[in-house]
Amino acid sequence: MDSVYGAASLPSWGWYDSERERYAQPSRPSARSSEGDGGYTHTLVFLLNSRQVLLGLKRRGFGAGLYNGLGGKLCAGETARQCAMRECLEEATVTPALTFTGRINITVQQGESISIALFKAPLTASTIREMKQSQEVDPRIFAIKDQGWWEQTRPELRIYFQILLHPLDSQSEETLFTLDIEFNKEPTKDQLPPNERPENHRTPKQWSLTLHNSA
Repeated sequence: MDSVYGAASLPSWGWYDSERERYAQPSRPSARSSEGDGGYTHTLVFLLNSRQVLLGLKRRGFGAGLYNGLGGKLCAGETARQCAMRECLEEATVTPALTFTGRINITVQQGESISIALFKAPLTASTIREMKQSQEVDPRIFAIKDQGWWEQTRPELRIYFQILLHPLDSQSEETLFTLDIEFNKEPTKDQLPPNERPENHRTPKQWSLTLHNSA
C-alpha cells in the first residue's frame, strides 16, 4: 500500500526538518508515477553519492542565483530520459547513468503549473572530472551534510531531498515518490530588491508526498 506523508511522519534527516514541517497537509495518495507517463513538462537530475551532491548554480534565466539539480524543459518529441540526458550534457558536460525517482507536480497560485520527471544518478570521480561550467549553469560539488548551500536552493528541494538520500544511508530499496506542492502567489518585481527574481521568493502553501510501494 502506498503511504502519504506530511512532515511530522517523515523520517528525520537532521538540520532541515524544521523547514518541511511548516507546510505539510494530509491528503489522498497520488497515483503511482512512472518514467513513461505523459504530461511531463520538465526534468530534473541529482548526481550524488553517500557524502556529496552535484548542484548547479543557475547563472541566468529562471531561478538564477539559486542551486538545483540539472535539468530543464522537454522539447517536442523528447522523452523525459532524453531530455534529462541532453540537459546534463548541455549544462555540465556530464552523461550520468539515470534512475527514475519520481514526479514533482508544482502549481503556483495565479502562475505556472508544471510536472517534473525526477532522476538521480551516481556521482563518481570520473563525473567530477568531466563536469564543466556552461553559459547557463555553474556545477559545484557539496558535502551533503554541509548546511552552507541549503539556503540557496529551491524551496521544494527541502521537502524531498532526504528521499533521494534514503537508499544511500540504509539497506532499503530505492524509493519512488510523487510530490504535489502548491505555492502562494509570487511577489511582484516592485515588491523585491533590484535584480531579485520573483520565482526565487516562492513560499509553499501546502504539499503532500506519496511514497509508492515496490509492487
